[in-house]
Amino acid sequence: MAETRTRLDPDALTPRMDLVYDDVWTDETAAGRPKDAPLQYLYADLTTPEPEMAWCQPTWNYLCHVVINYPQHIHPLWNKIRAAGNTCTDCHTSTDAMSNPQVPAGQLDLSDGPSLAEPDHLQSYRALLFEHDELQLDLATNTLVPTGVTVPPILSTGGAAASADFFALFDSGTHAGRLDPAELRLIAEWLDIGAQYYNNPFDAPSP
Repeated sequence: MAETRTRLDPDALTPRMDLVYDDVWTDETAAGRPKDAPLQYLYADLTTPEPEMAWCQPTWNYLCHVVINYPQHIHPLWNKIRAAGNTCTDCHTSTDAMSNPQVPAGQLDLSDGPSLAEPDHLQSYRALLFEHDELQLDLATNTLVPTGVTVPPILSTGGAAASADFFALFDSGTHAGRLDPAELRLIAEWLDIGAQYYNNPFDAPSP
């Protein structure tokens, strides 16, 4: 079927970096149902930095690949001002608006700054992908202290399918619609290529 379609329209199935789907196969009469809804996940819809696309311009070729580095492309999502005027880090941080200590919502700290566990990584990266201590507020000292319980990571280097609990948060409830489809696609793609801190090792700073 694909061969026939490209014979009739040589540009119909040209590879591209965006995910674009139009249901050209379903015969509504024979199938007894309507065509599948079209969908588009476009890098151009991002308002944070787009991934680097080496050898993809001006046209795609077989060497083309996407580079998604956590500091440049994923971390900026948490500080982006959303439609309601808030950011992810309004709640997912260890200090409140008055700089007082607070337990991050969901025990997930997405704030800026280096991780205490690994100074070469941002705090948010470690919180998303590694086990970390559950925290509670000690009212006597007004400090955050560990409870002795560990919190499992919400994302997995095994890919987007292994991180289903994270993506399910944005289907309903308080997080529904907080991240738009292009942003969720970017995170999924980053996870599927290994969730590396630097997808391109040459982008890492020199020791």
